[in-house]
Amino acid sequence: MLIAGRLLLRLLAAVQLLAALSAGATSALLVILAERHLRAGPGGFGLLLGAIGGGAALGPCCSPG
Repeated sequence: MLIAGRLLLRLLAAVQLLAALSAGATSALLVILAERHLRAGPGGFGLLLGAIGGGAALGPCCSPG
C-alpha cells in the first residue's frame, strides 16, 4: 500500500509535513528571541530550550483526566 494511493495517508503526510515545518520555524525564531529581545547568550538559549522541555514533560502529568 503506497501513500500516493490512499487519500487519508496523503492528508496525514501533508499535516505531518506542516507540523515539522512549523516546529523548525519556531526553533529558528527562538534563537532570534533569545539574542535580540532577551539579550541572552548561549546559556540563556539553553535555559529556554530546557523550559520548553520541562513544560512538555510536566504538561501531561498536570492535565486533568
